[in-house]
Amino acid sequence: MRSFLSAPLYYLTLSVFALSALALSAVAPAVFAADYQIDDIRLDGLQRVSAATVFSAVAIRADSTISDQALQQAIRDLYATGFFEAVSAGRDGNVLVFNLVERPLIHAIRIEGNKMLQSELLLEGLQAAGLAEGEIFTRSALAAISRQLSAQYSALGRYSARIDTATTRLENNRIDLEITIDEGEVAKIQYINIIGNRRFAEEELRELFTLNTTGTWSWLTGNDKYAREKLSGDLEKLKSFYLDRGYLEFQVTSTQVSLSPAKDSVFISVNIREGDRFVIDGVTIAGDPVLPTEELRQLISVKSGDVFSQLAITQSEGAIATRLSNEGYSAAQVNGIPEIQREERRVALVFYIKPGEINYVRRITFTGNTATADYVLRREMRQLEGAPISAQKLEQSRLRIQRLGLFEEVRLTTREVPGTSDQVDVDIAVTEQPTASINLSLGYSGANGASLGAGLQHKNWLGTGNNFGFNVEIND
Repeated sequence: MRSFLSAPLYYLTLSVFALSALALSAVAPAVFAADYQIDDIRLDGLQRVSAATVFSAVAIRADSTISDQALQQAIRDLYATGFFEAVSAGRDGNVLVFNLVERPLIHAIRIEGNKMLQSELLLEGLQAAGLAEGEIFTRSALAAISRQLSAQYSALGRYSARIDTATTRLENNRIDLEITIDEGEVAKIQYINIIGNRRFAEEELRELFTLNTTGTWSWLTGNDKYAREKLSGDLEKLKSFYLDRGYLEFQVTSTQVSLSPAKDSVFISVNIREGDRFVIDGVTIAGDPVLPTEELRQLISVKSGDVFSQLAITQSEGAIATRLSNEGYSAAQVNGIPEIQREERRVALVFYIKPGEINYVRRITFTGNTATADYVLRREMRQLEGAPISAQKLEQSRLRIQRLGLFEEVRLTTREVPGTSDQVDVDIAVTEQPTASINLSLGYSGANGASLGAGLQHKNWLGTGNNFGFNVEIND
């Protein structure tokens, strides 16, 4: 009944609007369309922005004929500079007048109420968005920052966080910006529901999760506080659990995270599809093995008849890649590809090997050894320059340098030689630790009287890696 009663008024309003539009369109050509001559241009309202900036932004010039379209474009161009929050134009005789209202300048920014996020980081984010002391204030940037801060607190599980902003006008068209943050409380998990599991009990699957409902020790561990990153990690653990037990086609089909009206409680539902359990039906090596196939087969930890396990396949890939790297194939690629036989619930496993080229060590350099001679480190190297690179020899070299007892840390990296495809440089960075100690002693005894002693022990004398020491004692 309400729609029928309001219909006449609606059509009447529409008709009036249409008649008004027709009237304006009939008058507009007579009033606005004609070009007109201007002798000068006047700018009203400028405070900080220079007149040169305004004239450089518009195409209109004095002593010229302009059209209404050119004037409208000039107004749009002035808005586009970002310096003005209001722009209008009028005529004073043959003088074109631009009335300009400049945007205020930010005098100071104050942030209150934040504990989880440091003020320095928040101010850096504001500055990146164009909100900083001395910059022009824009409300659109302020609204964007409010949304960004809310998103950051949501990522921390604080969905009830509230961001309030206020501005205080000062003289000389300046403002103070105040951001008040109510961080709220971290939303706590009320339940985690796993739907679709048939092979494993829900309690067993939930033990894989870092997230949990509130328990006795939750106040200490914080495991009942929801965070998006933690849930993603838990879902990866769940997927790995199934893949390592033969469920090759396992999927997390959907995840629902809902909040209570007060935004202080979280309810998580995880929908999964387990799929069938697969058994390995044959293991083959393809590609370019380089080394004898039987030798590489010994490094594969799965065999025909075993339940499919992604962990075992990954370990086998790593073992083959390491073995190839010991022969100089440092960029070898090894991929275990399952060829699924869905009806038989079996998997033919193929390890594809792409060894690449043998890489040779062009140069070995040492950095950080300010007190130790290069030859002290070089004599511990098992990897030699000019020889094929070997991951095993590099690790042996790193351990031998570490065992000298002269360094806190030994870091080893390799980098390709520009312009070559088969050479690498090895960089070994060390952090030296104190190797010298001085001891002083002062004593007295009835038999010998007063005594004075001094000594020096140095494990890296003159940077040679050799030990040197002495002790001197004088008594009555």
